[in-house]
Amino acid sequence: MKKAIFYILISFITLSCTKSIKDSDLENIKGYWEIEKVILPEGTSKEYKINEEVEKVEYDNGKGVKRKVILLYDGNFLVNNIKQQFSIKKRKDSYFIINKTDFSNWEEEILT
Repeated sequence: MKKAIFYILISFITLSCTKSIKDSDLENIKGYWEIEKVILPEGTSKEYKINEEVEKVEYDNGKGVKRKVILLYDGNFLVNNIKQQFSIKKRKDSYFIINKTDFSNWEEEILT
């Protein structure tokens, strides 16, 4: 009986602590992002320990642009002219970044 109560309590705490993403939270995607880890659909992951580049993300009203930025040794930034367009779509209770380039299409799920 004690085990059942313990598991119910742990389940309740876990479910009550999860945060759902709101539309207003999507504005937080703006800024500079460093990729630390990628989890592939089959479950394997790849970690990026050192990044010479970060992504500058501009976002407004469901659409955005990503650009690569390199920090130079003198403290300045070098931004490339390649703009990767993306949009954000909601499916059920999850949000996805829909990326499109001339060479590939892919999706990234927003977890937090």
